[in-house]
Amino acid sequence: MSLIMDEINLSILGKLSPACIDKLTGAEEDVEDQLIYRSISSNNVLEPPVEQTYYTKVKKGSTSKVYFDNAEGLRELNINIRQKPSKNRNRGKLSAKKSMSGIIGADLSRNFHEYTPETKQSIYSLEDLYRSVQFLVENKSRKLSSIKILSLRRNLMTLLMIPVKRHPARFRVIYWQDLIIIDYDWEFENDTHDFDKSQYSGFKFEDVITKPKPVDEGSVEDLSLELEKLTLNDEKSSYYTVVESKLNGIPILFTAEIDAGIKESTPGIDNYVELKTHTNISTIDMNTRPPYRLQSKLLTTYCQNKFINAKYGVIGFRSPQYRLTSIKSLENNEIGNFMNKYPMLISDGISVNGGRLFKWYSLIVTWLHDQIKTRGQKNRKEDVLVFHLECVSGETVLNTRLSLKEITDKTESSRLFSTTVPQWFQEFVKKQSEGNS
Repeated sequence: MSLIMDEINLSILGKLSPACIDKLTGAEEDVEDQLIYRSISSNNVLEPPVEQTYYTKVKKGSTSKVYFDNAEGLRELNINIRQKPSKNRNRGKLSAKKSMSGIIGADLSRNFHEYTPETKQSIYSLEDLYRSVQFLVENKSRKLSSIKILSLRRNLMTLLMIPVKRHPARFRVIYWQDLIIIDYDWEFENDTHDFDKSQYSGFKFEDVITKPKPVDEGSVEDLSLELEKLTLNDEKSSYYTVVESKLNGIPILFTAEIDAGIKESTPGIDNYVELKTHTNISTIDMNTRPPYRLQSKLLTTYCQNKFINAKYGVIGFRSPQYRLTSIKSLENNEIGNFMNKYPMLISDGISVNGGRLFKWYSLIVTWLHDQIKTRGQKNRKEDVLVFHLECVSGETVLNTRLSLKEITDKTESSRLFSTTVPQWFQEFVKKQSEGNS
């Protein structure tokens, strides 16, 4: 078991180059070197993610319902996306004649003032994640004891992108019944920025280049009975995948919202597509270092796809007047290779690409898991430990640090636990634990 190590400085990124990692033997005295060896060296790997289930979520006002093993909320692209050549050599090209009519030139700010953005409380809610666990245990013969970390891809992305974003952020981390729950503390954000047209244009872009998937009449009838004849074609429906990945043997289960699927596709990781928008340039020159903001956008796209092993990204470029000017589709490995060629410089002598960011992710998740298990090893399984995991900005980039602090005040710890883990899920987990004892 590892030594107590309360924080990690971003300066550790300087040790994540292949040359530095290859020198490690496991006998180093430096605690950072020991952590790097445990998490990245010694044949430890991030295994490919596996989709466990998927679901459509339907909302009407304050009412919502989740339908597992249901892909009718997956919106399909209405453009031809580039794919690996098959019998048709031109299959990979966007077809302007067939697909671009009515799309290029679209106003991505249309109806902006009528749009009501989702609340942060809803965006970061873990309710659907808990329902996913319940569904897998009750319907897919999954053992609760086989799951170790629970979170949202959104939360894991925030951890992974700390070297790039570096803004203050805090997570509530719960250790209970041998589960580690990573919950983003959105109330900690000091964000007074209002929802604006640039954010809205991303949602509008999804509408412009996708169409709702045809709905099975039988399933519509079932849903109508429960949601006042609301069909899955409603604009309030959304689609999610539930994925498990293993990092150094640690199972991590998370949910991820999916923007779109390839036209005429069926549910599955290989068919999912990440959609983004960008402004002020017309396309991407794959032979030139991109502007910093586009570089960040591409890196984010790559990492979001990498988390679920999705293969494609589509970027819509818009004018300053929010008109869609062009569309670029890329395979995720193309984005990865591009970022390898033009990594992001974050400090003097230190740059990051997708590979280094996932090494950082492997390091911090291994560190978090080991630290929590070490502190909890003397506790009973039913005891609750609550932590704050906080990104604290330093005077320089490399002085920014990730800090783990246990909440020792019992009243506050109990409050945070009850806020993060609803009563019904507490009872569900306890029942599963009692059944296995």
